[in-house]
Amino acid sequence: MSNQGSSPQLANAPARITQVFNDGQKIVVNGQTDGRSQISLVIGSMHWTAKGSRPDDFTASLEPSSEIPVGKGAKKNGFVFNVGDSRFYISGAPVPAGQLVLRKNSQIVHQGGDFVVADLVQKDGQKVPVIMRLQAKT
Repeated sequence: MSNQGSSPQLANAPARITQVFNDGQKIVVNGQTDGRSQISLVIGSMHWTAKGSRPDDFTASLEPSSEIPVGKGAKKNGFVFNVGDSRFYISGAPVPAGQLVLRKNSQIVHQGGDFVVADLVQKDGQKVPVIMRLQAKT
């Protein structure tokens, strides 16, 4: 996560997601961490987490991409999860196979601390929810 904009006041502020929206090309999530939490992308039993060691504002994004590097100059379809300076390229096993479909703003669901922002649509039509959440550091 970015160290820019960090301030002592954030140390006492609760971790929270303040905004989630589809900008037409990607999902954008804005919020604050409290030094004890971190933003994660969750698909089924898998998750990717941006490591941050201090309270800070953050912006995370999730976007489909046909430019996921897979070695020796080859690229394939997948998606990219960005948080500050952290970038995760996600494609292929063990991630469930399917097409990432970003939800429209009116379809983004807030359940507890989870935001269901997209679905991974499998060949048989089954949908695996794609979730962004703040969670305690492990």
